[in-house]
Amino acid sequence: MMNDELYKYPEGNVFYRKLERSYPLCVKGKGIYLYDQNGKD
Repeated sequence: MMNDELYKYPEGNVFYRKLERSYPLCVKGKGIYLYDQNGKD
């Protein structure tokens, strides 16, 4: 029997993401908003 603790999402202040996916480059931040090269937030 496997331990279910190994498959739970870790608690804490870490933002996890899928590393296989391509993300836009963040070039500017204003408060809680992030902007890419095209100005999209």
